[in-house]
Amino acid sequence: MGTPLSFVVLSWVNAWASQAFSSSRHHGDDGVGRSPVGADAFSDESAFQLTDYDCAVSAIGGSLNRPKTFRSSTSWTMCEVLGVRTRENESGMAVFVAPPCPAPGLKAPVLAESRCGNRYLKRQERVMKTLFPWLVKDPRLHLPAEIGGLGYLGRGLAVSRGLRARLGALVSRDPTFEQASGLNCKAPFREGGLYPRPLVRAYRPQEYWQATKLVQQEMSTIRDPDGERVTVAQLAIYGSMLTEQELRFIQDGKKVRRRRDGGRPERTRTTTVFRSLKLLPARRLSRWGGIGSLRKWAAKAKALTVTVVEDVASEIRDRIPDTTQGRQDPVW
Repeated sequence: MGTPLSFVVLSWVNAWASQAFSSSRHHGDDGVGRSPVGADAFSDESAFQLTDYDCAVSAIGGSLNRPKTFRSSTSWTMCEVLGVRTRENESGMAVFVAPPCPAPGLKAPVLAESRCGNRYLKRQERVMKTLFPWLVKDPRLHLPAEIGGLGYLGRGLAVSRGLRARLGALVSRDPTFEQASGLNCKAPFREGGLYPRPLVRAYRPQEYWQATKLVQQEMSTIRDPDGERVTVAQLAIYGSMLTEQELRFIQDGKKVRRRRDGGRPERTRTTTVFRSLKLLPARRLSRWGGIGSLRKWAAKAKALTVTVVEDVASEIRDRIPDTTQGRQDPVW
């Protein structure tokens, strides 16, 4: 780290430098390199590979901090994650993920680190409740992130029995197009990542709603029963791209103002996919088993496909990748 590179370019450079090892894994400026089988972590051969990695990093203007470089024959660290060998002479590894510390001046709740165990999820939950007391009465705190919650599931679905009954009615049937669109377009909370925020266009609310209305009218005309299939997630991204284009046309001739994207919007209304669901006879979800049911339902919603005209479908496939390939997608 310390070089003026974007995260993507930094990952490319680290992937190139990691080729000095026999096998490696990398992410940004973090990496794990493995020496040949049978070589000791402090042998000459291992030291040569580390020196080759140092030379590669130095070639692009960086430097390897050797005092901070962790070397071991039984464990590894990467992206603040610790891996420890569990059995001798076998490849079994136990991974420990440290609970994250909230950033100073946090203005909105963030998603939970789901890789932590229940014990640390409870600790993260207590921190969020302390920083944002209104979360105590918000059910989204204990809902999976896949359906718009915050993912603090250390106590399971710790929501009311009535809400679990409504969720049971939700997962008892296949998701509809409206539910899948709401799930893919906007979530009550969003996490922007840990890297520098991009500069985004700053617009007035009336200009945004004007562009949104025009895009909604255009999106209603591209549906074709005899067309080609695209996922609802791709269609939602395509609609966002059209909204951005309309904003450029509306602001034509005006000075474009830009602001740094915080990635964590202020608190909004509780708009969830089950808000308009009526209380129908259904078995309510259990506190622990219901988590898997909700995640399966969310996966179905994200894999839902619709048919649009051929020209729009080809444009969507060229510009927006499909992340659900290789699975049987339900058709709406």
